[in-house]
Amino acid sequence: MMRNKDRFVDIGFARQIKHGETFSGDTFLSKKFNEEARIITVLSDGLGSGIKASVLSTITATMSLRFAQLNRDLRETAMTIATTLPLCSVRKISYATFTIIDIASDFKVNVVEYDNPELIVFKGSEFQQIPMKKVKIDMPDRDAAYLRFYTYNLSLDDRIIVCSDGVVQSGLGRKGMPFGWGWKELVRFILNKIEEKPDISAMDLAEEIVKEAVGNDEFISKDDITCGVIHCRSPRQLLIATGPPFDESRDEYLAYKIKKFQGRKIICGGTTANIVSNFFSRPLKVDLKSADSSLPPVAYMEGVDLVTEGAVTLARLMDCLDKYSLEDLRRICKDRNAVGMILHYILGSDVIEFIVGTRLNQAHFAPSQSVEIGVRRILVQKIQHLLEEKFLKDVSVEFV
Repeated sequence: MMRNKDRFVDIGFARQIKHGETFSGDTFLSKKFNEEARIITVLSDGLGSGIKASVLSTITATMSLRFAQLNRDLRETAMTIATTLPLCSVRKISYATFTIIDIASDFKVNVVEYDNPELIVFKGSEFQQIPMKKVKIDMPDRDAAYLRFYTYNLSLDDRIIVCSDGVVQSGLGRKGMPFGWGWKELVRFILNKIEEKPDISAMDLAEEIVKEAVGNDEFISKDDITCGVIHCRSPRQLLIATGPPFDESRDEYLAYKIKKFQGRKIICGGTTANIVSNFFSRPLKVDLKSADSSLPPVAYMEGVDLVTEGAVTLARLMDCLDKYSLEDLRRICKDRNAVGMILHYILGSDVIEFIVGTRLNQAHFAPSQSVEIGVRRILVQKIQHLLEEKFLKDVSVEFV
């Protein structure tokens, strides 16, 4: 994801594997290049389904990201990939299709499509027809094929929606859908969802589209179904404070930093929570129902969205972020324990600020150990890396 003062690029996707298959033949990948403040997103659809389609779409998406990382021209990249893909000897078409979206630091968007359904763009709740340039690919022994190119300037509250053909062809052959759901009906569905909930997130909109497509197939998906959504919006901010400051004279700074923060707030650690509670005479209310066998219960305080235990909870959080996919985490965040609740706030935020106290805690360190190698510091740095690289969050850390 990408941010400036008032715009942030939120990217989400959802998918449903073809009924009876173990692997998805569709691949959706996004990568942020921090040095250039640039994002590349790729959706590739492997021919057919199952493991072979999965391998081909994964190779195609990975190639696209690697070429982009080398700053190759998008047109050159698309031509190279399209002409390199193996050919189906029966159908005379490539074994994978792709859509590549390149978002620059100035929010200029370049898109190239190869045999995927045409992208859909909304400005607020208004559908936008984006000018497109069609370029023929000259390849021997293949049917005529074309690349479609788009250039677009992304503004606040714009959305770009891309999907595999499993979405637009869902419901194929059903009464009232002889040719499937169709691109135009998909546009109408998106319009209705945006009008119902103008602030719907990228992930939630993608899930709504996939859920409807699966329903079109009477809940037995006939193909891999994948949808990706890019939404330019005002950033949603989250502050996570953990640990008391190294010097007690900085307690007041920490307390007021939390109080004045404009966004959602989480405190991880009893000592940190007590500092804020004492400064502003705000009692802590423990929710015993939120405890489980491995995590202490959460608590609540006026002006703070959530209070949890510190090091153990952060360690579990880091473990979840490391081991699980975004799809898995969206299920975990429904759990009514400390980690599930923190994940709920993290996945619903764009810009995450950590303020990390470095006071020695005898419960976690031997007296000879340095604060610099403290458990809390290491955990937060690992969490920061995972949130930035794996989930494209914009993360900053302040040590006090």
